[in-house]
Amino acid sequence: MARYISKCIAAIVVVTGVLTATPSVVHADTVFSNLRFSKDEVELLRTIDQIEDAAGVTSSLLKATPFIQLLASLDPKEMAITVATNEWERIGPALKALGTIKACKISGEITLFLAENGTNRAKNPNRAFFTRLQQQYGGGC
Repeated sequence: MARYISKCIAAIVVVTGVLTATPSVVHADTVFSNLRFSKDEVELLRTIDQIEDAAGVTSSLLKATPFIQLLASLDPKEMAITVATNEWERIGPALKALGTIKACKISGEITLFLAENGTNRAKNPNRAFFTRLQQQYGGGC
């Protein structure tokens, strides 16, 4: 879900216009369209994208490393040792924890941004959008 949001943000960045949905309380079904991001908001979106990318690479490494070790085993004894010593059952919880860390990090970045720029319309014209995004990531934290 978070990766999908990141891709949506990347697509939204190219759209021009103004924020049409500016409710005081942002609900999950709030529709945002014609967003135009300020320079500071674009920097926040880039930071979110970097966090997403880093988590993706880490996730790939967590999943691939045991199999790389297995494929690199030269003889059957080595392969048996690799299978026996890898903690396969810990990969799933590690991936879940990585998702939580990623969500908390992104939620924290958005919270910090909103605290620093929340009332400044020039730096944060899309407060409702970022509030909703913060809620989305904060739910996994």
